[in-house]
Amino acid sequence: MRFFYITLLFFIGIPLCSPAQNDAGILKNNFSVYPGLNDYSKHLDEIIKKNAAALDKNIRKEYNEIITEKNTALLTELKENNFLFDTEISGYLSSVFFHILDKNNLNKNEYHFFVSRSHVINASAYEDGTVICNLGLLNIMESESQVAMVFCHEIAHYLLNHVNNAVVKRIENYNSPEFLAKVKEIKKEKYNTKKQLEDLFITDLFNRRRHNRSQELSADSLGLLLFSKTNYGSTAIPHLFDLLNTSDSIAIKTSIKDFCSRENIAADESWFTVRKKMSFGADTKKEIKDTLKTHPDCAVRKIYAEKYFAKNPGAGPGFILSENTGFAKIKQAAVIEEARYSKDKERLSYYLYQLIQNDARFAGNNFIKQEIFELLLGFYLKQKNHTLAFVIDSPYATENANDEYAKLLKMLDAFDLQKFKEVTINYYEKNKRYINLNSELNKKFQELNKN
Repeated sequence: MRFFYITLLFFIGIPLCSPAQNDAGILKNNFSVYPGLNDYSKHLDEIIKKNAAALDKNIRKEYNEIITEKNTALLTELKENNFLFDTEISGYLSSVFFHILDKNNLNKNEYHFFVSRSHVINASAYEDGTVICNLGLLNIMESESQVAMVFCHEIAHYLLNHVNNAVVKRIENYNSPEFLAKVKEIKKEKYNTKKQLEDLFITDLFNRRRHNRSQELSADSLGLLLFSKTNYGSTAIPHLFDLLNTSDSIAIKTSIKDFCSRENIAADESWFTVRKKMSFGADTKKEIKDTLKTHPDCAVRKIYAEKYFAKNPGAGPGFILSENTGFAKIKQAAVIEEARYSKDKERLSYYLYQLIQNDARFAGNNFIKQEIFELLLGFYLKQKNHTLAFVIDSPYATENANDEYAKLLKMLDAFDLQKFKEVTINYYEKNKRYINLNSELNKKFQELNKN
């Protein structure tokens, strides 16, 4: 059976702080391999045996295959520099997480908490008690209490056994006589079998997503109870759902057009014109499209939170382990680190996009200016050697008029060697007070100037 990577998502990428110091936000700590990997692996094995023993014998094998593959993938991720360990960020977020466990008298030995370097605004829970927070989540958070509410929601998923139940129900459905009979009948048809099978699985997806939405509401309900037992105040929690609703716009701090104007890059208006996707056949039915949202509307969830706190007001502070200025520094370090993650994964075009956004947030940051210059210089050299395509994503079509990354890709795709040279020289001249031309960089820059 094909592996279904099931993650219960709470959030489907910064901070509003003063300009950064020259080297602020640059992590120098270890973010390599999880030091407790062997013990964690044993924990996962114990949980899978325990959960499988409680299942019908007919589905144990498939359950083991699915969870084992999930565990293997997660263990591999923990070995490959995809998570933060022993850093100020991971230490801070871990403290918030374990504060919640402590105040709710939950057994800390049942849980493992990890901080992913991903920019995606998300947190997730697994059937074994693992909770993962992406760095991107901090992009839209305005207080420590909001972070705590996210963690309460994910802990609630684990306590309600949502992930495990979702895996089991999916296996049971695909092995049910009714589902197998439908597949068998469709395969007997001479014509249009592919379309019929697709429709069958779309209907199944529709039903499962509808069920997951009810799970999200119950996780919200229990999550609010967990939150109310912490020392945090509730004032900022309803606004959390406004932040979720506008997360895309929060993540965008400048347009590519404005970046070009600011850096004296002669721009072609066609770079900023969004192309729509080509579509074939009828559009997805509205009732299915609307229900394919894993979570309820943020406005509905906000009202639910407001009603809950009207009856159960929390008078505590928005910050316990830090303060507003310290939280802003954590957020700044997080956005720098998630950008470095793109660099480590050699997604250099997305790294440039993140740097452009961070440059708009933290004016005069030497690290950001230096990195943008080195990227542009590197792009010129790769274009010269015909290797640029290996580190830049291909332009894509989108219906989102605010997709600034798509516009950046269109711009880079339009650049020839001469244009990369022009842009790199202009950027250096405008920002050279922030840029350190060491001997190696100077040699490459002189090479560019001669050509």
